[in-house]
Amino acid sequence: MSDYGQTKLILEQHYGKNHVQVAIMLTSLGSTYRKLGESQKAKILLEQALKIVEHAYHPRHPHIAYPLTSLGEIYRELGKLDFAEKCLERALKVKIAYYGSSHPPVASTLRSLGAVYSHLGKHSEGEAHLEKALELLKQHSVKVSYQRKL
Repeated sequence: MSDYGQTKLILEQHYGKNHVQVAIMLTSLGSTYRKLGESQKAKILLEQALKIVEHAYHPRHPHIAYPLTSLGEIYRELGKLDFAEKCLERALKVKIAYYGSSHPPVASTLRSLGAVYSHLGKHSEGEAHLEKALELLKQHSVKVSYQRKL
């Protein structure tokens, strides 16, 4: 059994199969597989994680946004742009509802959604999302630089 399999088994035995701790592990592992170029494995794990968090939390809880964002990026990589768009739009709504419209996690989802819109030929929407993401990142990098000088 792989380390992943052992970890999942331990978490499921301790917390139960549908516990958010299992979802967190699945999300992390899905992101790792994505970085390794194993998009299909990542997709399966992220879909499992999303089902768990959707069952555990209300629809606007921030824990739902993370597997949604990662899943949207996987769908984009797999060429399933309509699915990517739906996941990322939903993730963006959740992040804005929780963090507000000018927080760094919102910027990363804006960037991903902007790329999907561009691939779908929705160039003006894509450009607007990418520009907003860049604006947010610049705002926050100035604040971080300023705080470091203090």
